[in-house]
Amino acid sequence: MWRSSNFPVTADAAQPNYAGNSDIFVAVVNYTNPQFLLYSTYLGGADGEVAYAVTTDPDGYIYVTGYTLSTDFPVTADAVQGAWGDGIDVFVTKIKPHVARSAGII
Repeated sequence: MWRSSNFPVTADAAQPNYAGNSDIFVAVVNYTNPQFLLYSTYLGGADGEVAYAVTTDPDGYIYVTGYTLSTDFPVTADAVQGAWGDGIDVFVTKIKPHVARSAGII
């Protein structure tokens, strides 16, 4: 969870802007790389999110799970639940790094 609008996101972030009240951030770093921050994005809506787990797959996709309180949490058109369920909603998000804007959220 991150409560700051100036977290360093990369130019190709899936969600480049802070949506409000404790967004999640996802970052890929390489401590041996002089550039260090390879990919970084916000994830969330206006009312707050908490992440519990993050993992990757062999193809480089990032999976984040947690819960949201936001009516505007980013979802895809084919989501199992396409709108906020009025309360605490659990999410699993698949992110394709280096694909700008919400097109990176699969």
